[in-house]
Amino acid sequence: MLLRNGMGLLSKDRYTSPGSMSIEHFRCLVEISSINSQKTIMAMEDYFVHGKTRKEACERNNVAQSYFSISVKKFIKISNAVAQASKFYRR
Repeated sequence: MLLRNGMGLLSKDRYTSPGSMSIEHFRCLVEISSINSQKTIMAMEDYFVHGKTRKEACERNNVAQSYFSISVKKFIKISNAVAQASKFYRR
């Protein structure tokens, strides 16, 4: 389910919790994102793919939790946009 708020589309979807994505799904989304920091990408992989907590992922990859939170929000927004657009590519 998608909800519109003042910042764009937010979702209560299944890909927002630790360990909720496959590595393939994660890498596809990283490829189209504007997130370039390898440390941040590795921290997000630890979180979304390997199921680490935000704190563990940030500490392990030396990423500030505040920056990580901003990047996660961007990443989820991209994921939601891709999910919405995908219906136009199905046959």
